[in-house]
Amino acid sequence: MSVKAHLEQIRKSIDDPAPYLVFADWLQERDDPWGRLIVLQHELERRPGDGAIAAEVEALLKKQGWAPQAKPKLLRLDWRWGFIRSVRLYDEFGHEDVEGVLGPVLELPMAALIQSCVVFRDGRFDGARKKLAPKLPPGVALELIEPVSLAEDKEPDPGARWVAVQGKVPAGIGRFERLAFLSCSGIRSLPKAVGALPLERLDIDWCFELSSIPDEVWGIESLGYISMYDCDGLGLNMGQVNNLLLGFTRARTPRTQRVLEAALLQGRTPKASTEQLLYALDNNVKTVRTRALELLEKQLESPLAQRPIGRGSVVALLGSVNMDTKSLRARIEALGAKLTTKVAKQTSHVLLGERPRGKQHDLRGLPLLLERHVVGLAQAEAAQEAPPPARLGKDLRSRDDAKIRGAIQSMEQSGGIPTELLPELFLVLQDTSLEKLGKGRKLAKKLFAAYAPAKLRRAVARHMKTSVLLAGETKQAERLTALGREAGDQIDMRRLARLMVEDFGGGAGPDSLGSGCGFKYILSRGEAAEIQWALGTRIRGKRIDLSGLELDTLPDLSGFPGLEEIDASNNHLTHFPVELRALPALRALDLSGNYLRSLPRSLARLATLRTLDLSCNRFQTFPRGVTTLPGLRELDLSSDTWGETRITSVPKEIVSMTSLEVLRIENGRVAVELPEEMSAMTWLKQLKTTWEGASGKPPAALRKLLPPGCRLS
Repeated sequence: MSVKAHLEQIRKSIDDPAPYLVFADWLQERDDPWGRLIVLQHELERRPGDGAIAAEVEALLKKQGWAPQAKPKLLRLDWRWGFIRSVRLYDEFGHEDVEGVLGPVLELPMAALIQSCVVFRDGRFDGARKKLAPKLPPGVALELIEPVSLAEDKEPDPGARWVAVQGKVPAGIGRFERLAFLSCSGIRSLPKAVGALPLERLDIDWCFELSSIPDEVWGIESLGYISMYDCDGLGLNMGQVNNLLLGFTRARTPRTQRVLEAALLQGRTPKASTEQLLYALDNNVKTVRTRALELLEKQLESPLAQRPIGRGSVVALLGSVNMDTKSLRARIEALGAKLTTKVAKQTSHVLLGERPRGKQHDLRGLPLLLERHVVGLAQAEAAQEAPPPARLGKDLRSRDDAKIRGAIQSMEQSGGIPTELLPELFLVLQDTSLEKLGKGRKLAKKLFAAYAPAKLRRAVARHMKTSVLLAGETKQAERLTALGREAGDQIDMRRLARLMVEDFGGGAGPDSLGSGCGFKYILSRGEAAEIQWALGTRIRGKRIDLSGLELDTLPDLSGFPGLEEIDASNNHLTHFPVELRALPALRALDLSGNYLRSLPRSLARLATLRTLDLSCNRFQTFPRGVTTLPGLRELDLSSDTWGETRITSVPKEIVSMTSLEVLRIENGRVAVELPEEMSAMTWLKQLKTTWEGASGKPPAALRKLLPPGCRLS
C-alpha cells in the first residue's frame, strides 16, 4: 500500500484509531518518524497528562521540523493521531502575513486531514485566501472570523466565535456555545459561566481591577492562551501563565489537574491527592513543580521510619534535585546503599525530583522519598567537620566566587543552611552582579531551594521576583517589610537589613557611600540603637550624606551634635526639617531636589548656617523664611528647565540678609524681577539669575539694581 491508499482508509473511518495505527506500523517499517508520532499521540490520548509522552512528542516535532515557527499566541494546531485536525490563526489586529504563517503548515504531509482552518482577524485577506485555497484538503475552506462587540450589538448571534466585551462580562455569556475567542477590557470580574465555554483564547487586557480568574476558567480544556497586559491586580506573570497553558495543551491535561496546577501557580494550597501532585512534577513552570514538592513533603511524612536506607538498599533518582548529584551519591553510598536513575526489580526506594518525565506513575508501591528526606542522612558526621558559621558567612560576603562556592559546598555536605547564615545566602541570591564572576550564585539558588524553610522560599518567590538590591529605597523597604511579615520567624530581618547597609549601602567602603540599600527599612523598622548605627555609616568626618534615599522626613540627628554639613538632596521631603535647629555646629545644608513649597517663618535658631541649597524644589514664590537666617552667606533657589520652581521676583526684605554674599536664583527661561533696594546690598558679591533678551549680556537696567562690585552671571 502507498501513503495515498492509507489516507483513503483513514478517511473512511476518521474517528477510528485502527487505520491510523496500521499506517503507523507501515511507516515505522520504513524508518519514517511520522509513524512514531502517530503512536505517541494515540498513547497520549489514552493517558492524558503524561508529561513523558508529551515531552517526547514535542521533541519529535521540533527535530523533524514539523513544529510551527509561529508563537502559541499567534498560531494553534490541534493534533490527533499524527495528523493536524484544525488550525487557528489569531491575528486580531491584522498585522500578520497570513500566507507566510499558514503556508508552511498546510504543506506538511500531516495536514492532509485538516477539517477546519480559521483566521481570527478584524479585516479581510482575500489575496492570501486565494493563494492558500489549493493547499487545503478538498471541501475545507479558509474561514474568517471577525469580532462581535456586545456593546454595539444587543442581540448577537449565539453562534458567534469571537466576542469583544468592555466594562462587564454579561451574565448570559454562556449562551455562546461555539465561542472560541473572548476579548475583554476594563472588566472587574470574570463570571464562572465563562468556564463552560469552549474557549481557545482569552484576552483580559487593561483590566486593572480584576483580582482573580475563577477555577472554572482554568479548567477549560481547550484554553491555550491568556493575554493579560496591565492586569497587575492578578499578581500573575503572563509568561508563566501561558507556559502553564502550553503544557496543558501539549499533554492534554484533564480539567481537574489543570485547576490544581493553576492553583499551585497562584501560591494556593488546594486539596490534592498524591497522584495529582506527582503529575504536577512534570509541569512546565518551576513554581508549580516546587509547590507540588512542598505539598508532597507534608503528605509523605517520615517515609524512612518504616523502611530506612541501609546496606544493600538501591535508591532510584527520578528527575532533578537541587543537591549536587555527586554529594547526593556520596551521602547515599556512605550508608552502604546505591544510587541509580531507573526503577528496577532491585530498587528499594524512589527519590523524586522535578520533571521525572512520567516515570513517577509506575512505582509498584515503593517508598517515595523527597530531597528533604535525604538531606539529614549522615548529617551529624558531616556537621562535625563543617567550618564554623562565622567563617562561612565571611566567605559568602567576600564577592569571591571560589570562596562562595566553597561555603555553599560546606553547607551542602553538612546537610543544611545554618539559620544564622540565611541573610548572607539571601544576599548572594539577590546580587545579580555575581553572575559575571562564576557559578556561585547559581549554586546558591539550588542550595536555597533545597534547604531553606518552605515558608521563606514561598515569601521570597512572591516578593523578590526581581533583585531587591536594584530597587529604590521605598520599594526596598516595602518588599523587605512584606518578606518579614510572611517569613520573619524564619530569617533575621534586622540582621539582613544591616548586612545590606554594610555590603551595599553606606557601610560598603570608606570612600564611596553607594546606594542606601536597607537604610530606609532600618529607619522605619529598627530600634533606636540600630537607627543611630545606620546613620553613622553615612557620616564621613563632619559631613553626613543622606542624598537619594527617598526619605519622606529626615531622621533624628541630635545624636551627632558635631555635624557641620548635611546633604539631604534628591529625597521626598515636603517640609523643612526644623529639628536641625538642635545641631549647634551646622554650617551647610543641601535640600535640593525635594518637594518643599514653603519654609517656616523663622529660622533664626540656625545661627551657624552659612550655605543653603534649596534649588529644584517646588517654590512658587520667594520663601521669606530664609531672610531670618542671620549668618547665611550662600543661597541657591534655582530650578532646572523642567522643574516646578517658578520664582519670578525677589522681595525687598532680602536687604535684611546682611551676610549674604552669593545668591543663585536661575529660573529656566523665565526672567526674575529684582527690587530696587538690592542696590544697597554692598556686601553681595555674586548674583546668578535669569534675564530677558537674546544677546547673552545682562541689560544695563539690571546692572543698575546691583551694588558696585557685584558680579552678575
